[in-house]
Amino acid sequence: MLSAQKTPVFKVQTGSKDFDFFKENNISPLHGFLKKTGEFTGVFDQENIQNIISSEISFDEYVKQKAATIHSCFGTIPDYVSPTGWQHGSMGGFYTYAEVLAELDTMFALFPNIITPKTQISNYISIESRPLHYLKISDNPQLQENEPQILFTAIHHSQEPASVQQLVYFMYYLLENYGSDPEITYFIDNTEIYFIPFVNPDGYVYNQTENPGGGGLWRKNRRNNGLSTGVDLNRNYAYAFGYDELGSSSIGWHVWYRGDSAFSEPETQAVKYFLENHQIKIALNWHAYGNMIIYPWNYQNYYTEDSLFFETLGKNISAKNHYRYGTVHETYGYQSNGDADDWGYGELMSKNKIMSFTGECGNMDDGFWPSFERIEPICKEALDMNLRLLRFTTKYAEVSDNSESIITNSNGYIPFKLQCLGVDTPANFIVTFIPLSGNISFPNSQQTFSNLSLMHFVNDSMEYNCNLSSDFYEEVRYIISVNNGNFTRYDTITRYTGLHQVLFDDYCENMNNWTGDDFGISSSYAISGTYSISESPTGNYSLLQSSEIICNEIINLDQTEKAFINFRARWNLEKNYDYVQLLASSDNGDTWSPLCGKYTTVGSDDEEEGQPVFDGIINEWIYEEVDISEYAGQNLLLKFYFYSDQSNTRDGFYFDDFKVTALYNPTAVNQLADSENNFNVYFNENKLSVVVNKKFNEPLFISIFNLLGQKINDVRIIENRTNLNFNNNSAGIYIYQIS
Repeated sequence: MLSAQKTPVFKVQTGSKDFDFFKENNISPLHGFLKKTGEFTGVFDQENIQNIISSEISFDEYVKQKAATIHSCFGTIPDYVSPTGWQHGSMGGFYTYAEVLAELDTMFALFPNIITPKTQISNYISIESRPLHYLKISDNPQLQENEPQILFTAIHHSQEPASVQQLVYFMYYLLENYGSDPEITYFIDNTEIYFIPFVNPDGYVYNQTENPGGGGLWRKNRRNNGLSTGVDLNRNYAYAFGYDELGSSSIGWHVWYRGDSAFSEPETQAVKYFLENHQIKIALNWHAYGNMIIYPWNYQNYYTEDSLFFETLGKNISAKNHYRYGTVHETYGYQSNGDADDWGYGELMSKNKIMSFTGECGNMDDGFWPSFERIEPICKEALDMNLRLLRFTTKYAEVSDNSESIITNSNGYIPFKLQCLGVDTPANFIVTFIPLSGNISFPNSQQTFSNLSLMHFVNDSMEYNCNLSSDFYEEVRYIISVNNGNFTRYDTITRYTGLHQVLFDDYCENMNNWTGDDFGISSSYAISGTYSISESPTGNYSLLQSSEIICNEIINLDQTEKAFINFRARWNLEKNYDYVQLLASSDNGDTWSPLCGKYTTVGSDDEEEGQPVFDGIINEWIYEEVDISEYAGQNLLLKFYFYSDQSNTRDGFYFDDFKVTALYNPTAVNQLADSENNFNVYFNENKLSVVVNKKFNEPLFISIFNLLGQKINDVRIIENRTNLNFNNNSAGIYIYQIS
């Protein structure tokens, strides 16, 4: 008997044939991941292992890997307190089928006002006559209200017990925190949250019967096919059913056997009926394993018309559990057809469009049957994702403050972007700026945005007044709130004032400030001027391209308190495979460390795993900011690095208006002031620069002379703070005249 902790995993070298190799050799993997090199890592039953051996192709047993370190800038999931109702089950720590049903009954007994009893989907029963159940959590669960609906399913595949274990955990968490957690209360009061705990109850019972301690690998339902048993329920849906023999199989004994016809199985018929008789907006079909989020299309390697929504959703809900997200090609590396997500999203005749996708809980080393001590952490990782997903079911918008972290003017406008991400549309939002520190105020602190559709965004700004009387480093703090009429979300923003200097500024009109290969100026896109800089300035990037560009300027952060890189960027890169990094070196280029910005994501195992990268698609100019304050007191080199793999080229990465700004400690510089203290002039000897801080709105004129009385420069100063750089002047004594 296989134990719950020892499911065999193998690495098979398929060569250039990829999945064609398995088809040619009658090999049907239970689960796995295909790299572009042709290496497939996955689980096989004993019969398929013998077929691999007979094929004489190279393979070896997978050795457990040390988990990749996730860069600290990305954070981790909160330390959720597990619900008191949830517990481990008796099957290697997982619930048996009967134990899950008992937990569902307990939920209704404890919380009858916000959950329904388990209810049979019409008169549908499984092959072995087990009822197919659903439940609903809502404030009036027995009523059909005009509220957005979301569906969570589990156990399409019966050897994936973590999918239902985390679902029970999630349900208890919602029920136990209703009335005490404001956001959960809002979800339950304003949405209808549906659950189908077992799509495949028969297969689950078969595994627990054959392997009561856990470890069973039966995947399909229990259909008698004559010479074989079972249909893969996640290949039995009608959309692209039987599209090819790679994403599903027509051979009955294969684990991906799709059945004789679409919806031939009562289990998938029940799901079909349920979706056709509800108005589900979002569906998350939980599976295990891989720590992945997978969205359509699955039957072919194409994006849907809602691909930007799916990618935005994937990035958002994986922000703390760091699941890899993308299409099945961008995650597993191969296609599937006849699955629940493609039908949920693509079938529009018998039902509405559903933003349907898959979650794979548990990592590669967890496998189908994680160890006892890993069960609860897996549930918490999935919980964080489930809670984030519920936001997308509502009238939900995110606001991003696009101002620089260093405030240089006493008044002006803070730019922000508001984007509607919830599927409950049209939606209205009120954005409010609320001061937290006493040094900032907002004359008109509130703006209203009406009738926003899904993914609709608005770029706007909020007027501010900021007290810049202090020359010392000072925090400026305020809140941006977004109200949708029923719920308000808050985001705390921290900015800084004080003595500052622009250390490097490039409008990217030429390559004078950069050295490297492949990168060059491009007229395809630009923010200011005519050009930006790209690794492929004249077209798509190349296959297996590895390029870098180094900033010629040494960034001197001596005596700084804070420092930031700001630039504009846009990109089209193959998700999870091709990427760009911004890196810094404080040892003259001997070693380089990746930098984390507002738009970097966690690198996949086909990139710099766990490290910040730019990848995927951002088809508009974004305002990126990178905090480099950790390098204060050091000299810094900066570079961009680009890498592409052996297939699929795209337009590439563009950046423009690149600058570095630092805040200083005034005790480290010399200061002169006029008698009425209307302006200050700071001499920074190490920087060969003069910083002028004036406290009036009229222009200030400064003339610079050498000791021979020759005028070196005339400067008209309009901004409240201005940096005059003398790096191009020879060392010596200069005289300035102010008027």
